[in-house]
Amino acid sequence: MKDTMICTVGASTITNIKKDEVLKELYEKEKYEEIARNFLNQPGSPQNIQLLGAEINSVASIVELGYIDETKNIYFLHSETPDGRTMARILKHYFTNSSSFKFKNIQAIEIKGLTDTNKEDFKRKGLKNLVITMSQISRNHYATTIINATGGYKAQIAFALALGQGMQIPVYYRYEKFPSVIELPPLPLTLDFQLYLNHRKIFDIIQDTEETSDFTLLNDVESIYNSLEEKVKLLFEIEKMENKKYITINAMGLTFVESAKTYYKMQKKDITLKPRQNKDIHFLSSESEKHSLELVKKYRIQEILNKVPYIQAARVRKYSQIEINAGVVVDTLDKDLKVSIAKPEGIIRFLIETTAVTPEELEKAKNELQQYLENKL
Repeated sequence: MKDTMICTVGASTITNIKKDEVLKELYEKEKYEEIARNFLNQPGSPQNIQLLGAEINSVASIVELGYIDETKNIYFLHSETPDGRTMARILKHYFTNSSSFKFKNIQAIEIKGLTDTNKEDFKRKGLKNLVITMSQISRNHYATTIINATGGYKAQIAFALALGQGMQIPVYYRYEKFPSVIELPPLPLTLDFQLYLNHRKIFDIIQDTEETSDFTLLNDVESIYNSLEEKVKLLFEIEKMENKKYITINAMGLTFVESAKTYYKMQKKDITLKPRQNKDIHFLSSESEKHSLELVKKYRIQEILNKVPYIQAARVRKYSQIEINAGVVVDTLDKDLKVSIAKPEGIIRFLIETTAVTPEELEKAKNELQQYLENKL
């Protein structure tokens, strides 16, 4: 059953609005909810009214053709621009108040860096943030998600298609001259996700570094990078800034990594993780991060980790005493797992040593621990 839609958002509707005298006046006065109400009062099927724009036309077409079984969740991914924010407000109000296409959960998400005013931000941040956001939504609603890649920049649409192909999510597109959306057919190829496991170390190091900074020094991973297969090197970019060379995973590389993570999460292979030999895990916290112990004690984190039989040791990496939305993120870092636990009091990060020996075992440990901690915390 499909009940969740990811919808890329462009700004072509604003062009339509400016061509209509009444709507143009509302737009100039920033009366966006009134514009949405005007759209709702337009006679006829929303999928055929050009004035409403590509996003509303395509969503209506997807619903009317039965490509989504239940209108439960819709996520509008818009650019970091004034037009993008305006479109998000119009779309959110329209679908909140539509009687025929009313979704229960409507979210507008701004993609940082996705702007046409800075090409470097667009390439380095915007497209990558788009991939990350789409991946997170897809994993949260896996097997129930579809992608509507009609609106937005051409590159935005292209990466929506690439991620959909990689994660095996149906992708739909509405060409302006077509009467309805079409499902884009799968590409006649398969991604070799074993490459991700074979070369995960460099992916892990770079992604870990980029949690706190934009780039990784090439010198830090140069020996690993030089040993990569040529087809894997295509997933990275090397740039020189202020006489130093930096390496980053490019947007297509990130699409590959996120697709691989999803693939291994959904695998049902019979992989067994050995239990640790000791009764309890080895738990370490440094003096510099002593405030983390208050969080550990309050949420019984050590006790919770101790109940996971394949965890051998847990070490506090960092603690930040800042307010942040609650959440758990588990990922790999070379042969270990890194865990971030965010609570209203702050965020605590661990390095977890497990009994996993092979890359496949570590991937299973990561996915199981993510689900376990989400349930417990």
